[in-house]
Amino acid sequence: MSQSTKEAIEQARKNGHICVINSGRTWKMVKGQVTKFTEFDGYVLGCGTMVTYQGQVLLHESFSEAFSRRIIEALDRYKIDAVLEGAENNFKDSPQRIHYEKARGFMAGFEGMNFGSFEEAPGHFDKFYAYVEDPQSIRAFSEEFSQELSVVDREQGFYRFCWGGLLYGLIEIFWRGNTHWTMVLTGGACFWLLDRLDRLTGGEPQAARCVKGALLITAAELMVGLFFNRLLGYTIWDYSDKPFNLYGQICPLYTIYWYFLCYPAFWLLRLLRGAENPGYRQFTQKSAYKRDCKRAANRV
Repeated sequence: MSQSTKEAIEQARKNGHICVINSGRTWKMVKGQVTKFTEFDGYVLGCGTMVTYQGQVLLHESFSEAFSRRIIEALDRYKIDAVLEGAENNFKDSPQRIHYEKARGFMAGFEGMNFGSFEEAPGHFDKFYAYVEDPQSIRAFSEEFSQELSVVDREQGFYRFCWGGLLYGLIEIFWRGNTHWTMVLTGGACFWLLDRLDRLTGGEPQAARCVKGALLITAAELMVGLFFNRLLGYTIWDYSDKPFNLYGQICPLYTIYWYFLCYPAFWLLRLLRGAENPGYRQFTQKSAYKRDCKRAANRV
């Protein structure tokens, strides 16, 4: 934290503003890092599992001991490597039981940080970080706990959308000398959809995935074209002079273009996933599940 940032926070607090840190990290990870720079009024930590204000803990949700044991058993059954994160301690499995080399290298960085073992973890962690390279395993695990766990998946969403919008806008400028804001949004949405398609069909031949990708983009092009060009009267593009066009919004020629564009798109998506630590998920308890547990406990 820079000196100017520290001074700005201190001045804001003097002026009566409430300054709160919001982090996905737990108190165990934060207390030795952020607090050494300056004081804050409160903290929202562990993806919302712990809330403190002026030194008082307003909320702290940990997995119960029984639920913890179910999670640990399922992680082992689905061959998912994980770090279990709590307010007072973090826990990792023994190196001999880690399934993936990338996870082993990641966890080696925690040496000397006094992590507990999985045997000590039940009832003492609030969220967990999971790493898996087999999409079927993480899908099965997520489905098993779909009513009980919320997932933070950093591989998807906003960043894919931004990359797609930026790159497609540049392609349009190169291709026809200009672009339109709707094309940037459509490019972002299509790039995100291609990412989802690639995850679901990763075992299929590349050509088959590119055919599906081209049809996906064509469908998106039709929906956007009918809304913006036909309904709202924009003239962003017009394929009326192309053979076998449909309402001037799609045509076979551009579907072929999309097919060949899918090859570098899938390559880039996998490159991005490799750079972003593929298979990374964070899990917390669902709020509704927490409320149900509390109601059941109160009834007892």
